[in-house]
Amino acid sequence: MDNKGGDRYTAKKMHKSLLELVRKKELSVKDIPEVKMIKEWIGRYSAFSKKEMSEKALEQNAIEENNFVAR
Repeated sequence: MDNKGGDRYTAKKMHKSLLELVRKKELSVKDIPEVKMIKEWIGRYSAFSKKEMSEKALEQNAIEENNFVAR
């Protein structure tokens, strides 16, 4: 899956969506974080997700190696 950013939900897009909820009176403007904070959240989530995927890949690789050696 090669996504060059067409479907990415950027910090600016997220901020704009949150402001739209303010306009609809579903959120208060004081509850909307700055774009910088949203970028930090996305960065932390991305780093965590990459680490988790790497760990799962390593575990799967170890399982496959053990199955191969056991034959």
